[in-house]
Amino acid sequence: MSGMFVSVSLFDLLLTQQRRQLLAQRDDPAGLQPLTYVGNQDDWCRDYSAAHEKMSLLGIDKDTLTDCTELLPLSINLKNLALEAAIQQYRSLWL
Repeated sequence: MSGMFVSVSLFDLLLTQQRRQLLAQRDDPAGLQPLTYVGNQDDWCRDYSAAHEKMSLLGIDKDTLTDCTELLPLSINLKNLALEAAIQQYRSLWL
């Protein structure tokens, strides 16, 4: 029974990720751009800093802007979870 639960959870996880990407493509012309920052912290910092600079050129006081990246939760490595789910699903067949 637990193997079935794990496989459904893995399916839901993959479906959710695919749905999120499709919605991002449909609703936002730059929807996939945030995905390019995954694993590229240096690129994110450079572009985020450039955006702050551009906003200051538009007359927004940089001192009033908040660096919201500190509020984001830590990333979770889903590859390990997917592997563990696959192992649990087929473990009973191997034993």
